Amino acid sequence: MNSHVKASEFTADAHDAWLDRNRHALKFVSSAKVIPDRASDRFAVFNDYEAPVDHYMVFDGADAPVLALKEGCTYDTLSGTLGREKADAYLKTFQEQGLFAHAEPPAERIERVRSAYNAQGRGAGLRDDLEAKLVRYKADGSTPWSAFSPHPEAPAVEVSLLITDACNLRCRYCHVMDSDNVLPAVPKTGVMSEEVLQDFARTFIGFIKQRWGTGCLNVVFFGGQPSLRGKVRAFLFEAADYLASQAAREKVFIRFSIDDNGTQIDDELIAFFTKYDFDVSLSFDPPVAANDWQRPFPGKDPKSGATIEEGLRRLVQSDVRVGLRATVSDRNQDHVYESVVKYSGWGLRSASFIPMQDVAHGRTVAGVRAPDPAVLSQQYTRAFEHVLDLFEKTGAVFDFGPVTSILHRIANGGEIQTCGMGDVYFAVDPRGGAYSCHRDLTSDFFIGDVSEPACVDALLHPPLKTTCPQVTSFYDPSLFCSNTGCCNCEPGTPAACRDCPILAFCGGSCPAASFAHYGCTNIGLSVLVDSDPARGDERCRWSKDFVSGLFWRFIDEKPGSVFQRYLAALFGQVMP
Repeated sequence: MNSHVKASEFTADAHDAWLDRNRHALKFVSSAKVIPDRASDRFAVFNDYEAPVDHYMVFDGADAPVLALKEGCTYDTLSGTLGREKADAYLKTFQEQGLFAHAEPPAERIERVRSAYNAQGRGAGLRDDLEAKLVRYKADGSTPWSAFSPHPEAPAVEVSLLITDACNLRCRYCHVMDSDNVLPAVPKTGVMSEEVLQDFARTFIGFIKQRWGTGCLNVVFFGGQPSLRGKVRAFLFEAADYLASQAAREKVFIRFSIDDNGTQIDDELIAFFTKYDFDVSLSFDPPVAANDWQRPFPGKDPKSGATIEEGLRRLVQSDVRVGLRATVSDRNQDHVYESVVKYSGWGLRSASFIPMQDVAHGRTVAGVRAPDPAVLSQQYTRAFEHVLDLFEKTGAVFDFGPVTSILHRIANGGEIQTCGMGDVYFAVDPRGGAYSCHRDLTSDFFIGDVSEPACVDALLHPPLKTTCPQVTSFYDPSLFCSNTGCCNCEPGTPAACRDCPILAFCGGSCPAASFAHYGCTNIGLSVLVDSDPARGDERCRWSKDFVSGLFWRFIDEKPGSVFQRYLAALFGQVMP
């Protein structure tokens, strides 16, 4: 076992007492995962139920006898193959990692993780920083409150605010189609009303103050298309001004971002983004010809790609913080690398290339399919090498998703909860309905109406099934699964997520994406790498290979390497 394993904190007496009780039946808990290195005889042992961990346990082929602990063995068998001294040392370390302990019940663990957020932001430094910035804000009079950066310790809730259901594109895979078959017929709202906006501000500022005293409200303007010229854009401008002013009055930080389709980027919008210090996520599926097909305008002149690419160029050149959000299909799967090279050359510093999911509520997306895993793996690998080369030559840090999302989990010892759905992330539709996710605005994820005073309490105490289960849920499928007895969240089924060695790094299950496909929130559909065991194991197998490769690269890269320096620059402190 290499230096990634730290010395045990268990005393010799405690270890001897434990060993006397268990010497005839030593067996790892089901959350103990073995991650093999396909290039050698090494393997790692990782307890994903106890993630995040502060180190990884890595072994070479000579230590293969410890694998018998997955199925169970006796102390005499283990010490007879490893030697007594080594067996004792390893058993102490395994105890420390919780590999023999009965796991905390999943429902209790999820609640404990959620409750841990409640203790955030209690330091005096946060309050002092907030008051000092409010003094500067009031003295300035011209800079919006959203341009004052929140204190690093400020707890935050993020809300996708759907200010309109109007859009000037007809994307073939639009997530809105996920909800069309399950929502009752509701007239199009057009633009959110001022009353709903005011109710939204009151409800979510109240949520922050009741939960933490103060914190930060991260508002993601969403749609439809939230910057359409005319009534929608006018409301967007008014909403930013109103929300920033209300947050300052209530002594709560606020930040703005927007999911924009890039079709109407002009001087007016750029000036607005700059003034209110927006983060812009621009949806564009390069190259231009692919975007023309996947994200067309309606009518006789459907080509939109050149218009959106020009919008991206203008944002980058204007120094607006912009990230590219690309959906990868079979039509543009060969162009990830060239797109990263091209747009990083423009000065873009963030882009995610997410595999499309081509089934929604039993319907197949027309005219375009999910990408081939083998092609995508090649493209991801080449593009990431370019990102590292760019960093080495220029010092520029390019955030390349989903590769960096996976590496973040690896570099931080795995994560228990990732998206915060129904806990620190919500969505509000144009009519004021509050949901735990923007992906499916259905009754399954509905929490309350922001016009109702009781909505704050509902947000503070959401039903478990409206929250994000992630890894923990696979150890008790009954908590989230609505197809008990037949789906991949259950042990013993083909490609069961519970048994997957890289479960904690792929992101577990995205409940909204899973529900959109299968009507079950816990089928095991990873939105990060499109791992979808319910549709066969090809993508899942590719996901395992790709993520495992990143894991072993993290283990093998030496301190000071370009790879390790890049991770430190992007994430800050990472696991040694």
